[in-house]
Amino acid sequence: MGIERRALAAAGLALVLGGCAAAQDVAVDRVTGVQYPPTSVVEVLQHAPARPYQLIARLDAHGAAGTPVAQVLASLQAKAAALGANAIVVQDLSTREPGTLQLNPSGGQMTQTAAQVVPHLKAQALRYTGN
Repeated sequence: MGIERRALAAAGLALVLGGCAAAQDVAVDRVTGVQYPPTSVVEVLQHAPARPYQLIARLDAHGAAGTPVAQVLASLQAKAAALGANAIVVQDLSTREPGTLQLNPSGGQMTQTAAQVVPHLKAQALRYTGN
């Protein structure tokens, strides 16, 4: 019984640490000194909305090669929500890292690695004003 509990605890710790490693760092450049309560929903927009808003911060997030862009976007949304934003206007600056061709010394065969996306997203965090 004690071994099973330790195995479960170790598995839980691995999941927690794995989740931390997957989290993206988001750089925040606050535009206003006003503190807003966190929001629960942050819209993702490609262009500024037609309704009135206030820019509250500029966000910048990078991910390692192969990290899904959606994961970096989720990090931006979470940071914007913590700042009290209702929406983010996202600019995708991701690049593509080419694949490589390498000689496998054990068999003399050539091995090709696939190209990977290196995610880089910038966003403006917006708070809606008025009606």
